[in-house]
This record gives sequence, structure tokens and C-alpha cells, in this order.
Amino acid sequence: MRLLKKDDKHGLLALLPEDLDDLWALYAVIEPGDLVRARTRRERRVEGAKSRGKRVPISLCIQVEKKALDVLMGRLRLLGVIRRAPAGFEDEEGKHHTLDVRPGTPVEVVKEGWSSYQLRILERALRERPRPLLVACLDDEDYCIALVGLRDVEVLAEGENSSARELGIASKEDALRPFFREALSALREAWEAHRKPVAVIGPSMERDMFVRLLRSEEPSLAREIVAVRAVSTGGLPGIYEALRAGVLSKALSEARMIREAEAVRELLSRLGRGDGRVAYGLEDVMLACSCGAVEVLLVADSLLLDLDEEARAELEELMMEVEEKNGRVMIVSSKHEAGRNLLSLGGVAALLRFPWART
Repeated sequence: MRLLKKDDKHGLLALLPEDLDDLWALYAVIEPGDLVRARTRRERRVEGAKSRGKRVPISLCIQVEKKALDVLMGRLRLLGVIRRAPAGFEDEEGKHHTLDVRPGTPVEVVKEGWSSYQLRILERALRERPRPLLVACLDDEDYCIALVGLRDVEVLAEGENSSARELGIASKEDALRPFFREALSALREAWEAHRKPVAVIGPSMERDMFVRLLRSEEPSLAREIVAVRAVSTGGLPGIYEALRAGVLSKALSEARMIREAEAVRELLSRLGRGDGRVAYGLEDVMLACSCGAVEVLLVADSLLLDLDEEARAELEELMMEVEEKNGRVMIVSSKHEAGRNLLSLGGVAALLRFPWART
């Protein structure tokens, strides 16, 4: 989350959410009656026209009536009454509209008064987090270019060297150059689209050949390299190997997926050694929360999607209570191993401040 503007006099905060946890933070602090402004699309109706008007991008301010966090689509939906509209849309004021807030959507929130726990939620969300990495993983047979460290691995480009097995050792670097140039072109295109720090990984020989070519032919892109690491294979399997072995952990630092994996790993470690500072399952976690014991609440994102309305409301109440008691909520992606491990424990678990047991 980034803070774009703060106006204490009018109770206004302008914020830029960057991931699903930031959307949860907004969901937790936005209440019915708040004024929220964001870019959206609204149909422009032409008086007397038989056909429907064209939907155009505009900025609208609504007074919130209902809210919903859609984890499947990665968006926060805010339904309310339009209070302020731009020129040409004045007639829309007083009508209902739904704002879809996604990562990367700037949003202004105005409250009559911000509570201390709401400000604490935003303070935690505003703490700087390292950007995700653009990873190039290659050997003499395969390459993969992917974004790593958001909520999962997003493959941007892959390629295969069909002549790899025909290479002679003496001419290997020359023979690989066309294949590496193909990988370099894919990396450059991905970097221009995403502008993320670059990590190059792979078996040492091929990795170093590629880095030499990169520095020779794309010196400006080479300056974006923040890590060069060794794994045993190229392509997508090499990226997963790097994540499992932790060879990218320093470069990724607290990137989203790594933080989730570390939290679930700590949860499983405490369970394995009989450490009482853990609870899992909705009922036990709620009891631990009532004692003020929850330090970090882990919630599988698919659970928020799959629960019925009543059960989801109960879970969201728990998440709010954890935040109010100065705990931290982490929504864990079910798309990777950490999330699947959490689901095997019921999808809800907590790291506790002190040992706790059901009495």
C-alpha cells in the first residue's frame, strides 16, 4: 500500500493498494457512510437515443452502503450512492454505482473520524515491501521468464532449444548464442512491460554465458540485475527449485509468496515440536483471539471464496477482531504449497503471542 495524500482537516486519505492484503486492509477500514472516490466506468446516456449509451471512464465519489472482497477476481467491490460526479454526469448524483477497486487503483477515502485501530491497519499495510522479481531461469535446453514474489509464479515467456543435444563442448557458447538471444529478447520485453528487478538463475556455466551476453548486448538491462544464483536446471522447474531451496530469499526479501511460505513453515514447525503458541481451525482460533493471544492470523484465500455467507461473516468478524487487538492478518494464496498446507489444517490458523490450550 502507498499513501498518496493525507488531509487530516477533512479526514481524507488517498491510497494505492498493491496486492490482495492491501485490498483486505481497505475492506477492514471502509465502513457504510464513508465517502470513496475512484476511477470507474459509467454509461453516458444520450437523451432521446434508442440504444444504450457508451460506458466511459470517469472519477466518481460514492457514499458506501455495502462492501465485498472478491478474492477470486482480486478486487474490492463498493456499492453506494453517487454523491459527486464530473461535468456531464450531474444527473447521475443520487443514483447507485459500484466501484471495483483492484491492486493499482488509486482510491480516496473520507471519514468523519478515523479510529485508532483503523489507522493501525493502514500503518501496517503502508510499511514498505520489496518489489517482486523478474526471474530468468535457463540452461542449454530451456528458458523461462517469470514474475516471482507476488502471490504466485506468473510465467511470462518460455522457450526450448531444439538443437541442445547436438552441441559440441568446444563450441558450446557460440552454438548457444542464438538461443540465448531469444531468451534475452523475451527478458527485455518482460522488463519493459513490468520494470522489476532482475534475477538470473540456472546451472553455473549456462547462467554465466547468458549474463556475459546480457552485459555485452543490453548493458542498461544488465544494471537491473540484483541476483545471480545457481540451480540445477533451467525453465520453470528451476524457478520452483530456487524457491524451495531459498536461493532467491535474499533478493525477494519479504516478497509476498516468500512471506506466506515462511509463516506457514513456522506454523508447521511449532506444531511439529509441540510448541503451544499455535492454534488452527476456526473455533480454536476464535477462542485464542478472545484471549488476545493471536499475533498473526493465517487465512487461505480460497476459504474466503468457498464459505457460505454466514460462515464468511463469522470469519471476517474474527479477522477484524485480530486487527483490533493489534494482531496481523495474512491472506495466504491457495495456489502454492504453503496455501495447500494451510487448507489441510482447515484454512484458518494462528501464530500466537503466548502458549494457549483449549480448557
